[in-house]
Amino acid sequence: MATTSSPSPSLAQQQLGFAGIVPSFSPSLLEQQQQQQFWLKEPLTRDEVLAREVPWDGYLRGGIISQAEVDMLKAYDKKDVHTKSEIMNTNGQEYMQLLFPLLMKVSTLDNMQYIIALINEAIEVDPDHRISLIRHLQVDPYVPLLNILARAEPDWFLTKESCLIITRLMAKDELHVRAADSVLKWLCSQLCKENPVDVRLAVTTLMKLAVRQELRLEFAKLNGLSLLTEVIQKHLSLVKYQLLYECIFCIWLLCYSSDVVAMVPPATIKVLVEVLRQIQKEKVQRVCVAAFRNMLKHTPNLLQMIGSSLHKIVTLMLSRKWGDTEIIEDLQEIDNALQKQLTEMSSFDVYKHEVMSGNLEWSPVHMSEKFWRENVLRFEENKFELLGQLHEVLQRGTDPVVIAVACHDLGEFVHYHPRGRSLINQMDVKVDLMKLLANPNPEVQKHALFSLQKMMAHKWDYGGV
Repeated sequence: MATTSSPSPSLAQQQLGFAGIVPSFSPSLLEQQQQQQFWLKEPLTRDEVLAREVPWDGYLRGGIISQAEVDMLKAYDKKDVHTKSEIMNTNGQEYMQLLFPLLMKVSTLDNMQYIIALINEAIEVDPDHRISLIRHLQVDPYVPLLNILARAEPDWFLTKESCLIITRLMAKDELHVRAADSVLKWLCSQLCKENPVDVRLAVTTLMKLAVRQELRLEFAKLNGLSLLTEVIQKHLSLVKYQLLYECIFCIWLLCYSSDVVAMVPPATIKVLVEVLRQIQKEKVQRVCVAAFRNMLKHTPNLLQMIGSSLHKIVTLMLSRKWGDTEIIEDLQEIDNALQKQLTEMSSFDVYKHEVMSGNLEWSPVHMSEKFWRENVLRFEENKFELLGQLHEVLQRGTDPVVIAVACHDLGEFVHYHPRGRSLINQMDVKVDLMKLLANPNPEVQKHALFSLQKMMAHKWDYGGV
């Protein structure tokens, strides 16, 4: 997937397809599959809504619509697909001019659902023609659609059907700026919801809108990348493959814009690396790799990838057999960029980005006496920023390996730095190390103890520097 051109419709259509969870007889995987299918199921379908009967005559008696409009609705409603299509081809403008304002006149939820279902049913028969009719209405079609998104008590079906129309309206031609701003803000609020069905509605809507370049940067300015990252973090442990895939697909699309690439938060790269580590689903890995490729042209992204050990994961992935040549090309492009960046970095640069990313692991540099002797004084840079980050790992870290490495490195700093003990004492690191002696993980306990011993011993007990 090249970074210099917009995604082709055929590829996007392929990516949008859903591939289910790999079948297994494992009870836990079966349970995951059942849970996934449950939340992917629509709470209400269009066919169910269109099976209802709407009392059009009641709206006539209430003065909401005229006799002529009732006659139009009766001539169209409940007819077969062919008859409806002929009516729309002949009098589509008049029908759309009737149905859109009716969405604001009718207050009954069931009937509002019915009207918007009628509109979308007509659109799907001939999308280009019907959307063209809507664009040329005498009324602003966005008004009733945005009113639906802003409902005090949102209705999932109304919202979903409204989003379908909005994405088609915004797909081409001049962008309605006010409507676009309202929709993007609504998307951001929707991404913060707890219900994954609501979140997924926002994500699938964004997948269609992010194809449009003008909307990518505006969404990113609204902190959209961070919101998508939070959704991925929240649902990664729940193994909701499709939602993960769709969120990463959005990030991939957004990163076709160079301005957005320069705004990618470190947390986004970190969580995508974690996705590659944890999720073996090939479609998820493919889109994740494609997203990374789109981020390569911004050097801070490369540094964050290296800090998160993406280069090691890519090396392992390149050793696998892939049926898809596209992912091989993406992996090679990423590998080339990261290896080139690594050759330009000192061992301390690599170490620094590893610490700042929070993805500490037992790489050789941590155990290298040469590294510590040559670089320990560089820990004083930026007001001892690295020490502060290592200390924060002790206080907030959850991964036992990361915590153990941080304990070890703090001990090495004390051992090799001329004023190591006094500096560490000023930061109250000992208190947090002592708490870790009660950590349930034996490796954490061991390295916390070793670090404490170095802080309490005299320098000559360890050979000096």
